[in-house]
Amino acid sequence: MAVVKHLANHSGNYQGAIDYLVFQHDEVTGRAVRDDEGNPILREEFYMDGVNCEPLSFAAECRISNRQHGKNQGKDEIKAHHYIISYDPRDVEVGLTPQEAQAMSLALAKEWFGGHQCVVFTHPDGSEGSGNIHTHIVLNSLRIKDEPERGWMQGKSWLWRAGCKHQASDKFIAELKQAVMDMCQRRGLHQVDLLSPAKADRVTEREYWSGRHLSAKRVASAAKDTGDLSRKPDGVLTRKAYVRKAVRDATATAVDFGTFAGILDEKYGLGCVLSNGRIYYKHPDDARQIKGRQLGLDYEWPVIAEAIQSRIEHGETRERLGLLVELEAAQKAMRSPAYARKVRVSNVRRLAKTIAFVQESGISSLEDLNRSCDFAQDVRDAARKALADVDAELSSVNRAIRARGAYFGNKRVVDQYRRCTDKQRFYSAHRRELDAFMRAQRELKGLFPGGEVPSMDDLKSRKEALQALRNERYESFCEARYQLREFVTARRNIEAALRPREGVPRRARGDVGLDV
Repeated sequence: MAVVKHLANHSGNYQGAIDYLVFQHDEVTGRAVRDDEGNPILREEFYMDGVNCEPLSFAAECRISNRQHGKNQGKDEIKAHHYIISYDPRDVEVGLTPQEAQAMSLALAKEWFGGHQCVVFTHPDGSEGSGNIHTHIVLNSLRIKDEPERGWMQGKSWLWRAGCKHQASDKFIAELKQAVMDMCQRRGLHQVDLLSPAKADRVTEREYWSGRHLSAKRVASAAKDTGDLSRKPDGVLTRKAYVRKAVRDATATAVDFGTFAGILDEKYGLGCVLSNGRIYYKHPDDARQIKGRQLGLDYEWPVIAEAIQSRIEHGETRERLGLLVELEAAQKAMRSPAYARKVRVSNVRRLAKTIAFVQESGISSLEDLNRSCDFAQDVRDAARKALADVDAELSSVNRAIRARGAYFGNKRVVDQYRRCTDKQRFYSAHRRELDAFMRAQRELKGLFPGGEVPSMDDLKSRKEALQALRNERYESFCEARYQLREFVTARRNIEAALRPREGVPRRARGDVGLDV
């Protein structure tokens, strides 16, 4: 999946961008990696091209153009724009090479930035060794040639005329993302909808590097204490990541907004406010509130409410046992005596529910509780395996339906290809249909080695039967998972209640604990 990222550069140091693309740099500090003599080390592999300039003289040519047009002389002006197109690491499996990515990105740059001086660099390696091919397009913000007028420009001449500056507006970014998606789909690469809001975690550039720097500081501190310099930076929870983790946990147990906010407050010390349909979270160490949409679409209240309602519709309406909160681990309880008393009262109620659950289940000892947990886990694992078997068969039927539709939908084009005389020209004109037919043919041969493919009606009937069976097994799995969670929670609460607390003196006989 190709991802497009845009960076605006107010610095007039054009050569700094070229040095970053040509030489190796540290991922955390951003400084150039140098050899023993202090010289920067070239990257092991990169590909470069220029549009309206030479790549290695890009900085000098940009400064000359800026002086000729009297642009980019102010301190606050945007001097350059940096676009990054990152491809999915799985694209290598479908034959994408750095050379092909460079050719596609160069064609894209000529089409969308043909009036600018720009350089195109492709690197085969990604951040943190991810191995994803990515391309950098760096362009001077000044346009030195007229560009073709596009429909979305709506007659605004400064968007295409020479002497004007590039405007990275929301409309332009959306059009560029659409062009990148079309390019990847034509090539058959993995691609997602770049124009839809992020449903998963919406991690900004600032949050990403904040986590990297926190991790690097932790490694440096550990190396100072232990002397171990070989440890690699690991991920740390930023404030937003902590809120995301808490919201996911609360969504899995809450039944309405009241219980949702209560779980965030009691277990994680987070504040939660719902105003005009928008949800706001408050981290105890942050003075500002965090909007739900800043974390991602999945963390807004309409999506959370839908997830809670879906869980209730699948039978998970019963109130689950809550874990006891350890006062020593609750940061807010350590700072607020009133909140600590509130947590103690909540723990007493949860412990009472735990004891009632244990008694109703006929458990009289920890050994019985451990055996019940093991049995519940075996039942859950068996239900999960049965559900996975149905899902695998249902996936095969869906693949067969899609492949059969593509096979017979493009068969007419294949028949024309077999009868035509100029096969190369016909293939160039109908490449998508012919490739889809070949993929469907291979898929059907893999699914049905015997050669007899069921009819579409038989496949759809089989799909309906499997869907009904899956619903039954999913309900059984939900029930088994619920029982396992209850037994495991009960065991953890009992163990926490029986565990001696260090530093807490035993109360003397007759001492009621009141200050008189």
